[in-house]
Amino acid sequence: MPPEHRMNILDPFKLNKDNYPVIVHGENERLLLHDGNRRALNVAAFGMGTIKAYVSRFRNPPGKPAMPEAFLPTW
Repeated sequence: MPPEHRMNILDPFKLNKDNYPVIVHGENERLLLHDGNRRALNVAAFGMGTIKAYVSRFRNPPGKPAMPEAFLPTW
């Protein structure tokens, strides 16, 4: 699609107002999208090279609590 035609289509989307980062989770060398499906689809459909994103990764192995049990009060 020529850039001029693409910008005529993109104009109604107001990308400057709807340019919030998507939220993804990194797992096994892959990124899984959690929030921002429409924004990610627009990036793919209109041939944009990049998108802003917040990327999370687990710090603890599965099954290990984030804080030690000794931290919790015993009533």
